[in-house]
Amino acid sequence: MKLCVILSEKKDNSFIEVEVMGSYTILNGKPAIIGTLLDVTEKKKAEKEIRKLSLAVEQSPASIVITDINGNIEYVNSKFCELTGYSSEEVIGKNPRIFKYGDTPKIYYQNLWNTIKSGKEWRGDFLNRKKNGELFWEFASISPIKDDKDNIINFLAVKEDITERKNAEEELKIAKEKAEEMNRFKSVFLANMSHELRTPMVAMLGYSEILKNEIENQNLQELANEIYESSHRLMNTLNLILDLSRIEANKEVINLTELDIVSVAVEEFEFFKQLAARKKLQLKTELPDEPIITLLDERMLRQIISSLTSNAVKFTNEGNVSLSISKEYEDPYKQHVVIKISDTGIGIPRNNQSTIFDAFRQISEGFSRIFKGTGLGLTVAKKFVEMMHGSINVESEFGIGSAFIVKFPVIRRFEIQPINMDPSQMKIEFPENKIDDNIPQLLLVEDDQSNAGVIKFFLGTSFKVDTVLKGEEGIKKAGTKKYAAILMDIDLGTGMSGLEAARKIRKIPGYENTPIIAVTALAMRGDKEKFLAEGCTHYISKPFKKEDLFHTIKEAIKQSKEQAN
Repeated sequence: MKLCVILSEKKDNSFIEVEVMGSYTILNGKPAIIGTLLDVTEKKKAEKEIRKLSLAVEQSPASIVITDINGNIEYVNSKFCELTGYSSEEVIGKNPRIFKYGDTPKIYYQNLWNTIKSGKEWRGDFLNRKKNGELFWEFASISPIKDDKDNIINFLAVKEDITERKNAEEELKIAKEKAEEMNRFKSVFLANMSHELRTPMVAMLGYSEILKNEIENQNLQELANEIYESSHRLMNTLNLILDLSRIEANKEVINLTELDIVSVAVEEFEFFKQLAARKKLQLKTELPDEPIITLLDERMLRQIISSLTSNAVKFTNEGNVSLSISKEYEDPYKQHVVIKISDTGIGIPRNNQSTIFDAFRQISEGFSRIFKGTGLGLTVAKKFVEMMHGSINVESEFGIGSAFIVKFPVIRRFEIQPINMDPSQMKIEFPENKIDDNIPQLLLVEDDQSNAGVIKFFLGTSFKVDTVLKGEEGIKKAGTKKYAAILMDIDLGTGMSGLEAARKIRKIPGYENTPIIAVTALAMRGDKEKFLAEGCTHYISKPFKKEDLFHTIKEAIKQSKEQAN
């Protein structure tokens, strides 16, 4: 019998593959050839398709495993052998559990088998072991193979080596945990630094303020004033460093409130009157006739105005420093408030104007620098401006002067009706010595004796102050008599915290509504809100001015009396 395949042309000019079989025989006593023609076009196509799929499977960059319905291996491709180190002869007939690593839970495999036996596809990760003992990760897609009667006859696993990805994920996880730990450490460090530096500043600023006001000898008075101003400089530096650190640690929280930009800016600007007068500089203002109200963070705005004005006075030796505020209309529905602080100072060279907002940069740097400062004021100011969706630009000519222009969008929570009120009604005025005929008695819980001494001296004869060092002592003292208000330090060192003491005092009959004022060096963003939420009624951060302490105490007592009535 002879067999061959030929290409035959059909009547319609198309071609088919024909399998020809012929044999020699004797028919009716004569030699004859019997031939059979069979159209094998579809069969040949199927063979080519199978061959193509077989090559694709064999040469696939993914590991491919085919098992019987019991999970025993019937086929593995070259990639599988390359990855695992096993030859096909070593694994055919074996169960894939030979690659299993012991840490994978049994329920994981149970879920796999339940899924594929139900006719569904399963996807997941495996941590497996190679022939040499090395561990590797695979992502597997396992699905059932069914016959034409929908019966499962095999399982197909297509696997991808994801070891590098898993290692990268683990490294990222470790890096993230380290970053979070460093961030927590940074937050704790900032809080500790803030507390430890602010606490002694109370004594430095407080006692120097007392001395410069009480000493009659002019020379000693000037020395006390130098201590006071140097302490202020140190305090400003501390605040700038902490502000920048909070921003970089994403710990800075914006507290938007509706502010009168004009009054806040002018108040900060006029704080530099004395310094400007000492340098024989004029402070000028150009202000709108009406208030400009918008949503901003008051502390941030004050810091921006303070930094820009401080720089203007510092870098101006003669002439003036000016503050102008106006509205700018982008269109009928969009308004901006424009704050411009300009000076007739030394100006900024053009090649330095791009770096003045960088941290720790100044016009004069190195051992030959002329001006004091950290170079952080403009950095923090710019970051605060941008955090409140504003912009800041500089216009300057070297030797002539500079102008810093800050713009904020005018945004309102709701339309505020103008209030016609006598100015004396808008500001609470308290007499210098007494609130009423009886001197109010205060309880001060403060573990730093220098701080306690400053506070007692500040309050003078206006209040009678009892002082204790510990929270436990404060609770005991509060139980002996009724105080008009309690000044509570929060970090009391060892033992009970100020917050815990405040909560316990609040439970003493008669102290349900007594003002408890947090007087603390814990001044990070969120601290005030936390203390007010946990039992304190008012808050003032160290260091503080005498008048601010007075105002806080008197306002607290006044509010308490109004609530009682």
